[in-house]
Amino acid sequence: MDEYLIYENRNLIDSDSPVMHAIIIGIGAYPNAGDILDDLSSPSHSAREIATWLLDCNLGSEQPYPLASLSLLISEDSPKEFKHISIPQPVIPKQPNSNNVKDAVSKWIRRADSNVQDLTFFYFCGHGVSNGISSQSLLLADYNSDKYNPMDGAIDFKGFVRGMRRCAASRQLYFIDACRNTAEIATDTESKGHPLIAANINRQHDGFVEPAIFYATVEGGMAYGKRNSISYFTEALINCLRGIGSHDRGADDKWRVSTGLLNQAIQYFLNTMHSTHDLLIQAQFSEFDFHVLKDEPDVLILMSCNDGEDNYRAIMECYREGNLLEQRTHPLPEIWQIYKKPGQYDFLAKVDMSTGKKQAILITPPYKCVNVEVLL
Repeated sequence: MDEYLIYENRNLIDSDSPVMHAIIIGIGAYPNAGDILDDLSSPSHSAREIATWLLDCNLGSEQPYPLASLSLLISEDSPKEFKHISIPQPVIPKQPNSNNVKDAVSKWIRRADSNVQDLTFFYFCGHGVSNGISSQSLLLADYNSDKYNPMDGAIDFKGFVRGMRRCAASRQLYFIDACRNTAEIATDTESKGHPLIAANINRQHDGFVEPAIFYATVEGGMAYGKRNSISYFTEALINCLRGIGSHDRGADDKWRVSTGLLNQAIQYFLNTMHSTHDLLIQAQFSEFDFHVLKDEPDVLILMSCNDGEDNYRAIMECYREGNLLEQRTHPLPEIWQIYKKPGQYDFLAKVDMSTGKKQAILITPPYKCVNVEVLL
């Protein structure tokens, strides 16, 4: 029995067709870390958002890698149920302590170890540290439960990726929403954590492994979350998976998300939406498509006033054929983010008694920046 599974489709698993096996780990509560680590409020929200997106993908659209299994582990101050129409009844995710994570990952690998055409999807959100030599330790919920061996409660991520070359699934996605800064808790020990799967240079399966690794920050950098909401990286990731990171270059005109476009789109989204935070991601990836959108995506419109300098005091409005569709009446410093169907739109910004307009702007996927100038 796999108590970490919240979704499984045995028909897909037994079909010999390419499928996706996913595991999601979100760690916000670190009960043994004391003064070493602060608890985090973003990981539980971020993990649930990713799980919801994965399950939504199986509703109504054909996928190159339909979701065959999904494991979910979450640590938070007060455990909460996870609900989705694809799940018969609400579940409370298991705790992502070291024993549970080792067990859950081992079972996830076994499911993905029979078909070289399969895709694995690994997502982690929580604390991460580096010892300064290209390593990253992902800290689990029981980090520091043994104060003499604190890294027993951590994943050696580099070792984990290296070990995953033994897994049959040839395409492997990793999303790591965690810090990569050098910290004393990493440099004070030679241990980097548990690799979860031992490396073996002799791959027992046909074909090469094509990994695609997306980090929320550059090596040595910090990752950031929003209090009681999803993190900046996961917000960008979800928006890009829903269409910003897609293309329609194929002969069938379907919109597909690729690893390369996803990388570009996440960085663009973060730079545009959160430019004041200096958020830089890093990725190492093979280029491949892995997700198909059901329809032509809605267009993400990023509207600003006077190149963003007057967003904080501008009322912004969106019109089509003279009809007001949407407005932001409470000025904020952030860019106004809205989604609309492709077509022509008019945009208006009001600052005090002055008004500026942009008319007949053609909006096409995947995204469009609109800047309205208001003379003051």
